[in-house]
Amino acid sequence: MAKRAMTDEAKALKAQAILDQAARMFEESEYNHIKMSDIAKEMQMSKGILFVYFKTKEALFFNLLCREYEIRLIRLTELIIEQPIHNFNDFKRLIMTELIEWLKR
Repeated sequence: MAKRAMTDEAKALKAQAILDQAARMFEESEYNHIKMSDIAKEMQMSKGILFVYFKTKEALFFNLLCREYEIRLIRLTELIIEQPIHNFNDFKRLIMTELIEWLKR
């Protein structure tokens, strides 16, 4: 069994590791087919400890969505700095560039 995270930094790293593992699992299987116990098993932790980090599967999934949106917003900001938006065509280019990059991941 994995060592328990004690510091705030260690807890944050553990939460990120849980999210990383859950993301891999959601890529391979449908949302409804994955249980919190499956994620706990993959993380080599008890279900109880997993629930300390994420109270429900929905909360865990929401955190994954937020993480993805944050990554996308950061990238959109970088693109805007590189090539400012002056008109609607610039905006469309920005969205298409970011979308294509995202799909290639």
